[in-house]
Amino acid sequence: MFEGPISPDGFTPLPKNPLIASFFSNIGLAEELGSGTRNLFRYSPRYSGKDPVLLEGTVFKATVAMAVGNGRARKYVLSGTAGPMRD
Repeated sequence: MFEGPISPDGFTPLPKNPLIASFFSNIGLAEELGSGTRNLFRYSPRYSGKDPVLLEGTVFKATVAMAVGNGRARKYVLSGTAGPMRD
């Protein structure tokens, strides 16, 4: 299992559950594998001015800055598969 930061340069998408990924792809309810990660790196700098930080390990951790109404970036962290958000 890969552990460490995920970057768009060295990113190789692998489904955590290939059977479920294949099922949703076959019925047309899933996009291309890895497209969400690529979109995070593509659009986060445009909306918040910052790159996301994605760390793979025993617990997956995503840190994504979100622009708020006054133009300041606010950071949200999602830990685990359904962890709490906090700033």
